[in-house]
Amino acid sequence: MKIMAVDDIKQNRYLLQKLLEGYGYSVETAENGVEALEKVRKSPPDMIITDVLMPKMDGFQLCRTLKCDEQLKDIPVLFYTATYTDKKSREFALSLGAVDYIEKPIEPDEFIKIIRETWEKYGLGERKPTKKPLEEPVYMKLYNERLIQKLEKKMLDLENTSKMLKESEQKYRELVDNANDAVIVIEPTGYLSFVNPKFCETFCYTIEEAKKLHISKLVHPEDLTMVTENFRKRLAGEETPRNYEFRVLTKSGETIYIDCNTSIIERRGETVRMQAIVRDVTERKRAEDQIKASLKEKEVLLREIHHRVKNNLQVVSSLLNMQARAAKDEATIDILSEARNRINTMALIHSQLYESGNLSEINMKGFVDKLLVQLFQIHSVPDRKITPIVHVVDCTLPISIAVPFGLVVNE
Repeated sequence: MKIMAVDDIKQNRYLLQKLLEGYGYSVETAENGVEALEKVRKSPPDMIITDVLMPKMDGFQLCRTLKCDEQLKDIPVLFYTATYTDKKSREFALSLGAVDYIEKPIEPDEFIKIIRETWEKYGLGERKPTKKPLEEPVYMKLYNERLIQKLEKKMLDLENTSKMLKESEQKYRELVDNANDAVIVIEPTGYLSFVNPKFCETFCYTIEEAKKLHISKLVHPEDLTMVTENFRKRLAGEETPRNYEFRVLTKSGETIYIDCNTSIIERRGETVRMQAIVRDVTERKRAEDQIKASLKEKEVLLREIHHRVKNNLQVVSSLLNMQARAAKDEATIDILSEARNRINTMALIHSQLYESGNLSEINMKGFVDKLLVQLFQIHSVPDRKITPIVHVVDCTLPISIAVPFGLVVNE
């Protein structure tokens, strides 16, 4: 009985040929489907054993072509492959008319058993070996050694991979357990699936209690909508801030502020959960609030100071004005009037500072415009005699420069 062995790898053809010949079968080999068809048409074999993936014509095409040929369609075709080992490929091969679909590697005894069962099933008669196999054939030794080497390599790779994973897991565990920030993993359902010791310390929960928590139990009610919306968008792959602050509740009901930095955990391109690094920033927020309150107090105090200085200067201006009206000497009146104008100029600067949003600088263009109006009102000069033409850059100056600048303009 003759068997055709079709495989594009020379070593595979050799091992398969030696294995079958060792059990008394006559074997002819072919490198691909095209070569196999040529040899089959010249001298049809009793059975064909073929690989799937081959150049020029693969095993599926070879089987289809044979089953469409009236003279060759009854030849049993058996697939022997290591590439297409999925269920769909097997079903497709059997739908083409193949008698069986064997995955590599397989023990030689089991392989020969399948060959014999197929031989008997299709009425090809019981095969009686024409020669007795050697007790320890060379081809069996080569095949077994190759199989053992593959298995040993896989076992070694698995062992190394397992060792690396354990080391990586240990490093990650040590890093997370000793972190100064709380680390949590949140499932798409919103429940916590992992927490580190720092989380338990911050939120006053045990690890067992934490793993039963939902984020709605942790987040402050007023911030819950913002946090859940951000969580939903992050899981959906939308662009949202990774870092944000909000309020949470501890087990005892105490409100604390946290800074939360989130990242997505993916598996095979799909988002499966979210990881967050949580830092307690309550003390910082309190310090910020105190600083803001202190700054607000200082701002109010500065405004009050400017207001009081302006009022005091206006009192001095009024006193000088009264003294000028009581004086009889023109020179004395002029001296008192000039002093009053200078006082009014300084009072105007403090008035501008009090009314503006910036307590340390004053807009010089607005100041000069108001100063000219004030001077014209004091001296009662008709518009037809003097036409003011002013060119002032729209800029701000600190009070240390604005006061002497205003006095120069007043002069």
